[in-house]
Amino acid sequence: MKKKIFNNIGLKILALLIAIIVWWVVMNIDDPLVKKTISGINVELRNDDDLTDKGYIYEVDSGSVITITVRAPESVAKDLKASDFVAYADLSQLSPLTDSANITIECIKSDVKSDIKEITSKVQVVKLNIDNKETEEIPITINITGSPADNYVLGDSSISQNKIEVTGAASVIEKIASAVISYDVSNMMQSVSEMVTPVFYDGDGNVIDSSSLQLSRNSLKLNVEILPTKWITVTVIPTVTTADGYKLIEYTQSFDRIKIAGTSDSLAAINTLAIPSDAIELENIAESQDCTVNIANYLRGSYRIVSGTTELVVHIEVEPEIVKSYIIRKNGIVINNLEEGLEAEIENAYIEVKISAIQSTHDSFNMDVLNANIDLKGYEPGEYTVPVIMSEDSNNYTLVGDVTVNVVITGNTEETSADENETAARKH
Repeated sequence: MKKKIFNNIGLKILALLIAIIVWWVVMNIDDPLVKKTISGINVELRNDDDLTDKGYIYEVDSGSVITITVRAPESVAKDLKASDFVAYADLSQLSPLTDSANITIECIKSDVKSDIKEITSKVQVVKLNIDNKETEEIPITINITGSPADNYVLGDSSISQNKIEVTGAASVIEKIASAVISYDVSNMMQSVSEMVTPVFYDGDGNVIDSSSLQLSRNSLKLNVEILPTKWITVTVIPTVTTADGYKLIEYTQSFDRIKIAGTSDSLAAINTLAIPSDAIELENIAESQDCTVNIANYLRGSYRIVSGTTELVVHIEVEPEIVKSYIIRKNGIVINNLEEGLEAEIENAYIEVKISAIQSTHDSFNMDVLNANIDLKGYEPGEYTVPVIMSEDSNNYTLVGDVTVNVVITGNTEETSADENETAARKH
């Protein structure tokens, strides 16, 4: 038997080799080895706690996503996709000289894993930028842009917290000059409350990429108040007394309307802001004065003034009263209530009347308004000194001193009575 096995051994080995070669040729003709390129494979970073535990922080400079070339039988290669592979870099094996770690690529599709002959990638390492880890608290400012709709104004704006804690690479943190929440209120007519994320700027006003930063809160609540407005009147009546010889002419306001903002209900409840009289109290003044009142102190409730200044200037106009003399001739004096049968003659050719008034009143003064007259009721014939009665308008002028005239009364009231009695008897 043994002899039969080893008979023609050379021919038998040759036959086996020929069979293997034929099988290999057949296999490569029916299912040849091919190369397939697969892109979009993310590289997983493992054991990064070797860096973070030491107070370092990193970002991937290159090699986070790779493209691989797979060599495998065509029947296998045609169905391969990116999800059939895993790529990772072990950061515990990081090169301290280049801050890079080798990329390992594995096929995780178990039924074809053994059929894959080769996996290669032009990118073989993950390169990192490593920096000290730093945390800083950054103040947040609100930047409101635009203008609300007509007849609406911007009210208060606030955020849920005015600072945010930022963690990242020291080189990035050191560049942060401000954290800003910007919001556009153009043509808005109602208040809003939204979740927003701050934007970070450097000292030159350039936006800092915050994708590598860790925030204590990813979003903050922003409240922006939009309020309706209304025009209302402003009134003030100052309490003023003038010194002797001076007269209050008028008081004028620098404005008599203001625009206020508030809630719709509160605006419906107000039409006028009346400043109390004790807001301006002046005594014995002898010259014109300007008084300033902060009307915001008298606007109660949640209203706010949006039309500009809150300082109301009230001008108090005061002028001196001037005493001037006016002449009234005797024919301008009316005689009243003289008994019938008597005659009266004013001996004075004229009288001098002294009037105290401001200059503008004197400039247009008409003596007819005095209605000068004497009352001779009850007077009998004789000579008398009689006071002249004149009308006085305390709002415009006053009379200074008393004025009298000398009057001579003649005639007989008894004769008049006798004649009247005789006439009455004849009628009977």
